[in-house]
Formats: sequence, structure tokens, C-alpha cells
Amino acid sequence: MNNQSNFAQQHPAWVQELEAAFGESNQAAFGTAIFYDPTNLDEPDLEQLAQKWYQYFCGGTWEKFGPGNWLGEWKLVADSTENILDELANLEDSSSGRSASTMLEGHEDPAASKQALTKAFDDPAMTERRIYRIGDGGAMSGILIAGRRDGGESVFLTFLLD
Repeated sequence: MNNQSNFAQQHPAWVQELEAAFGESNQAAFGTAIFYDPTNLDEPDLEQLAQKWYQYFCGGTWEKFGPGNWLGEWKLVADSTENILDELANLEDSSSGRSASTMLEGHEDPAASKQALTKAFDDPAMTERRIYRIGDGGAMSGILIAGRRDGGESVFLTFLLD
């Protein structure tokens, strides 16, 4: 994966707002991070691209605990472009619902995080959005929100806690 594009350019304002609220790209495998992919024509499938950024986020722990552990929890829990805050509040998967609530309500500035999510994921240019359950099959659990806009611009928000 070429992650240079994620760091080497100026991101659009809506991505910068997400990064300000949730953090920039990292390989901490903990907390929140935003990954922006301006265009990825090599990977047209949003789920496969989301898994690549998820692996990048997990860094060295991906191999340490094994891809089977990290992908064992992978599950699509929402697939629509309805209001993102309503969608997060109404996830039927209980683990994902707890993660979404913790991500939003446990944030140091819940209003700013909700505003950034709404601006990014409720924009009419967002043509595809999915929410996945993630975790290591043990103590770590969370969600990954993947979105794609017209023209292939994609963004991924990872949230993972123990």
C-alpha cells in the first residue's frame, strides 16, 4: 500500500476536520485515526481498501496477533448513506453500537466530533458508506467507517479500544 499519498499532500477541509477531531493516520492499533485516499483506481472495492487501511492502522500487531484474529471480528454492520449519527446510534450489532457510543460520547469534544462526521459522511458527494465491526478477537473492539465520494475519493475512520 502506498501510504505516501496519505501524508504528502494537503487534504481537503472536510478531511482536515475529521483529522482534527479523530487524529491523523497512525499505526497505533489503538484509539482513533483518519486515513484519506484521494483516488485509488487500483482498488475499486471499498471493503478491500478498508481492510488495507485497517491492516496499516494495526501496524506490527497485525502480524504479531495474526490476520486471522484481526479479520475474525470483521463484519459489515451498516451499509447506507443515511444520516451518519442516526446510523451510529441505531447499530443492531451490540458490540459495534457500544463502540460507536464510546467513540462519540467519550470524545473530549463530542459536538466537534459529531459535526466533523456529519460534514464528511452526510455530504451528497458521499456515494458509498459502510460501517464494519473490528477487533482482535480478544480484548480489542471497535468500528471502522469507510466512505467513498464521487471520483473515488475515500476516507476511513478507525476506532479501536480494549
